[in-house]
Amino acid sequence: LFVEAFDGQVTWHRNPFTTNNDPRELTGKRAAEVRETCEFDSPLVNYESHGHEVEYLGHVEDGDRDAYKLKISFKSGNVDNYFIDTETYLPYKIVGTTTIQDKTVNSTTLLDNYIETGEIVIPYEYVFEIEGIDTNESFYLTTVEINPELEDSFFRMPRDIKDSR
Repeated sequence: LFVEAFDGQVTWHRNPFTTNNDPRELTGKRAAEVRETCEFDSPLVNYESHGHEVEYLGHVEDGDRDAYKLKISFKSGNVDNYFIDTETYLPYKIVGTTTIQDKTVNSTTLLDNYIETGEIVIPYEYVFEIEGIDTNESFYLTTVEINPELEDSFFRMPRDIKDSR
């Protein structure tokens, strides 16, 4: 299982596709990106308190959809363009960049199958597209639990590979 996590202090990952898949601390730009993605709210929620800047880029036609296009500039230096559906006001596409093996690459995240869960609406389908990679990565949520009780240790970097299963 590929894992990237942030426990509030240490950003770490485990990559089973490398020769040494022991948990390792992440540093540099990728660590900053992971910390930003670990914000449970959208980067649009209280964006100023997180150090993000948001700019309205206008109303656009995106394929067969009308969208509001927003530019989000993160503290890490990354910039994402969010496409917000004009009827539902829900984001359906995020176009930006990510870091893979210390290289910045273009990426697109597609969000779909929104379901009201508790008092919030959550996308249950995510598709990740990376420029230059032929296969997409998709994941589908089947169950969501709002505000579960979790020990802090759940997010800490395991000392040994057998502890991370």
